[in-house]
Amino acid sequence: MSMRLEEHGATATAVRIENVEFVNSPNKVFLEKGEDQGMWYYDVDGSLTGTPGSHLVGDSPTNPTSCTVDSSNELGVANLDGQPGSVCPGSVKFHRIKMNGETSPSALKYNAVTFRNDYGNSSRPWGDMLKGWQAMLTEDTINWLTFDTAEHVTNISYSFGVSDMQSDSGNSVLIGHKFYQDPDRFSVLQGVNANASEALSTYPTYEDNSNGDWYFNNDTDDGISELVYIISDKTETYRHKRTADDGTSPSAGWIGGQFRVFRCYYEGCIPPPPPTLPPGRPLDFHLWSNQSAWETFDSTMPTEGSTVFIPFGVWMVMDIDPPPLKRIFVYGGLEIMDNADHKLEVEILFIQGGKFEVGTPNVPFTNKFELVLTGDHLTEDMSLPNGPNVGAKALGVFGFLDMHGLDTGKQFVKLAGDINAGDSSFE
Repeated sequence: MSMRLEEHGATATAVRIENVEFVNSPNKVFLEKGEDQGMWYYDVDGSLTGTPGSHLVGDSPTNPTSCTVDSSNELGVANLDGQPGSVCPGSVKFHRIKMNGETSPSALKYNAVTFRNDYGNSSRPWGDMLKGWQAMLTEDTINWLTFDTAEHVTNISYSFGVSDMQSDSGNSVLIGHKFYQDPDRFSVLQGVNANASEALSTYPTYEDNSNGDWYFNNDTDDGISELVYIISDKTETYRHKRTADDGTSPSAGWIGGQFRVFRCYYEGCIPPPPPTLPPGRPLDFHLWSNQSAWETFDSTMPTEGSTVFIPFGVWMVMDIDPPPLKRIFVYGGLEIMDNADHKLEVEILFIQGGKFEVGTPNVPFTNKFELVLTGDHLTEDMSLPNGPNVGAKALGVFGFLDMHGLDTGKQFVKLAGDINAGDSSFE
């Protein structure tokens, strides 16, 4: 026997097995190698696994310790180099989750996600057919979810459905996220928004909480905030599906939601009106090295770690190399003077309607200029309302950018023959 999966990384609907008999067939169940969550049989009478009321699932690192890996090579491997199966007692409750990522930020799409619980980690690939991700979750632990290569992104969103939430089943799952920056608003169920002040003080439980309730804590030992939400059958707004054998077919009773996290840069998540582009360098431009120039717009010369604002109507010319900075917001003009080699180190350079200029097409920059973005995963990222997450180290251009150096001439040539080690010339 084998289960046909829609695509790599898919999960399977539970199949009820009863009174099955294998005659001269040691290769009982085959699961394709690498599909650690692609199998689910509910063995009613033990005729498949030898344990009545058990589950036969793929051997996944996230399976509880009460699950036993099949040692016969007949359940999963099938003596054909398949994925080993694992037999779990009926007390273990599994739930499938399907996450749709069509509305997710572009930084999250197409990458794998990782689910981690008390027992281990399972990497779940992006599915082209689902346009998202699938996984098997268990009830007795928090299922922590991270987006691979985008762990530092705070503004995340996905719609989801969780299986086996039949009415009055007593079933639930906990899903958790960790954030490097504190979000401003949350949404677990579609149309129900909340902010951090409305969070539970402890992890939600089936006994004390309802579907969609959530816990948030930004006072952790490692400085990384935690959010955990519960999905359960305790809801009055969802019509549950039932099967003829309610309670023995874990594929019934899907409950959906839409998880969204917002972290706004602007107060109230409302951006100011964008400024208009200032004209070219005015006669009254300012030099970065001139302390009194900064005082003209109620500022001071930036020091290491400063956040710098170049306001509308101000044209600043960087004639010296400043110390490493946190952020630069350009609403006016910021020009790099072509008087020497220059280096600008900053976590985020954000051009908001203004202009950043290092040479022009008609007057190219003749010296060397280095723009070094210094952020990392622990750097505070920058989110935009109704727009992309700029990131934690970024050049964000929502205005105008001119960077033009001298023409270096021909950069590539075609070799007439092979070059051997030790040759001092070639054609």
